[in-house]
Amino acid sequence: MGPNARMLLYYIDLLRLENRSEHAQAVKAYWAAGRLTEHGARWYLRQLEPTILELQRRPNFLPRVPELGEFLPHGLPDLTLGKLVESPLVPLGMRVNDAINGIFAGRAGSGKTTAMRGVVCAVLRWNQQHPDDWIILVIIDRKGGDYADLPNAYPGLFVHVAAEQTLRMGLQQPRACPVRLAINRYSEIIAARAGLRFASTCLANIMDLLVWALNPEAVEPLLWPTFGNLLELARIAPLEAFAAKGDYEKSLIHRLEGLVQASGDLFEAHRGLEIEEHLVPKRKHLIIEQNLLSPAWVRAIATDLLFLQLLMGRQYRYERRGTINCLIIADEMDDDLSEESESAFQGHLSPVAQLIQQGREAGIGVCLGVHALGHVATRYLADLNYHCFFAVGDSLSLRTAANTLNLPPRGHEILPALVPGECVYRGPGPWADAVLAKFDAIPPSRVARPTRFDEHPYVSGRSLHEMPEVLERIRSALTNLRGARIKAKQAGTLSDDAKRFLRLAAENPYTPCARLFERLKISAFSKQKAIRRELTTFDLAEFADLRLGRRNVGIVDVLPEGYALFDQKPPSRNGRGDIAHRHLAHWVAGVGEKRGHEVQIEWLAPGTSHPVDVVWKASGKAQAFEICVGCTDNIISHLRACLLESKAVATVTIITAQATFLSSMRAAVDAEASLAPVRDRVRFEAAEEYLKELFGA
Repeated sequence: MGPNARMLLYYIDLLRLENRSEHAQAVKAYWAAGRLTEHGARWYLRQLEPTILELQRRPNFLPRVPELGEFLPHGLPDLTLGKLVESPLVPLGMRVNDAINGIFAGRAGSGKTTAMRGVVCAVLRWNQQHPDDWIILVIIDRKGGDYADLPNAYPGLFVHVAAEQTLRMGLQQPRACPVRLAINRYSEIIAARAGLRFASTCLANIMDLLVWALNPEAVEPLLWPTFGNLLELARIAPLEAFAAKGDYEKSLIHRLEGLVQASGDLFEAHRGLEIEEHLVPKRKHLIIEQNLLSPAWVRAIATDLLFLQLLMGRQYRYERRGTINCLIIADEMDDDLSEESESAFQGHLSPVAQLIQQGREAGIGVCLGVHALGHVATRYLADLNYHCFFAVGDSLSLRTAANTLNLPPRGHEILPALVPGECVYRGPGPWADAVLAKFDAIPPSRVARPTRFDEHPYVSGRSLHEMPEVLERIRSALTNLRGARIKAKQAGTLSDDAKRFLRLAAENPYTPCARLFERLKISAFSKQKAIRRELTTFDLAEFADLRLGRRNVGIVDVLPEGYALFDQKPPSRNGRGDIAHRHLAHWVAGVGEKRGHEVQIEWLAPGTSHPVDVVWKASGKAQAFEICVGCTDNIISHLRACLLESKAVATVTIITAQATFLSSMRAAVDAEASLAPVRDRVRFEAAEEYLKELFGA
């Protein structure tokens, strides 16, 4: 074999030209048949030279390009969005009778937002051509101005509101949905987003009382409390009126204060925007500007409530459709789709996860945009069916793209070299491989910000002090509740098993419930549950289920009344935070004592005003431990205080209840330039290992 033939076969194998060129396929056929001549090899080299140079500049190791019939066996798409780069006659698009659950990922300038605008324009064209199958657009604009040109381009079809100006959102239940169902779901979401998962029941009880007080006749449509009303009631009620422990209500008050302050007038409505009532019957689309709404957890609550308003009502009413009639477009969703965000909903689906999994049957589609693909939770990527990955360059995003799209070896190398508008795409259907696609160019919006946004119907919110009759009903109910609890305590008699458990828990604080029940030889779950309920009812102990890894660990704190029952004093070394935080801190301290260290909880790092959760001291060195249960907002400041401001701390170990938190926290620490000199002194560990070492399980 001559040098030209060897070179030709080398480049064909190196660059996998058989997937890109018919000439390369012919060369392989000639070579296999023993008919590849040196003269023929020179000719083919000249023909393939432009392709070889292009692939050396921009590697493309994607699978072969499909034919039209292979890629679109059921006909042309309903929403045409672009074409395949290597086969321009094959269109790219979506079908309205599929589950339209798409993700658009790419760095700034990659064409991601332009592509999402293309989806919007395609839906508007569809509506013009198919008025009987109208699709409502709900657009959440977190950058601001990306869709501001649409109301002028399509007069009368769009309602354009801004979260900080004319939008008013309420907590009202979707049409025909039971009040209790809405209260439970809303309180669960707000508590999860606020990092107060143990306060969910407390919030539900407050909301329940307010709905009752605002609607003495219970006549639809009901008035619902504003977040300001929730805060007012939490402040005026006794600390333990709605929760087994006053600390829960204190934490809730603190977060509600932040929510009310950050959201301005957004939630000041007893009944707010109702998409199904105000927009769907009128065939109007909605644009919500959220670019000035912060922090991220407040923005997430507003988005979650919007998603729930659409999905929960349709599900309860059994509204099932063969095609979508509502498409949600939401860019800048990195925080909402992260592993950390999803892990806040322990044992439940977040609203966005629920929308992706269950929205199709309710006629709701969703297209979500993110910058950092690598931080998107795996469950979202698995459930989404339209994957559009534009130019990304960070290693984590490249690995995530390769795994999600099942790319061949080196297939991800094209992603950093994509030009604006190009993406590696995979959609539903029989063609399982990713393809190189390009979205049609859609001119960006260049419209100035409106001086005044559109308005919509709502019932303006009032404070409780502006409604004296409501305030009187609330005070009467609180008085009756307190009297009922006192009578129950006076009349009640604690069972022997409950007394034995309480005494053992008081003598062995911070021991998991399972170990206490084992020592008492109480194995029946029904009896364990009855003991927990009994001690909670009498306000003698506080219980919680702490999620560690893939299991729940029951934990208990004996309250001061419980210690008083046995003439004992509560332990002086309580620590701060909620019940879960205190237990993790004491488990870490217990392991330190077991290993022979001097241990201190709530240790003030020398040279700072920063209290460390736990410290182990040995040979003059301090090993600090920071406990992260739900909130990780301050972890960077904690590390700076311990490792940069103080000279007494050798290492800092971050302990989390969920291992899923570790990757996001590592990324946050790695991204903080000020911590680079001390990064080797930061460690990350799951709390489950400390539980095993201390209690053997």
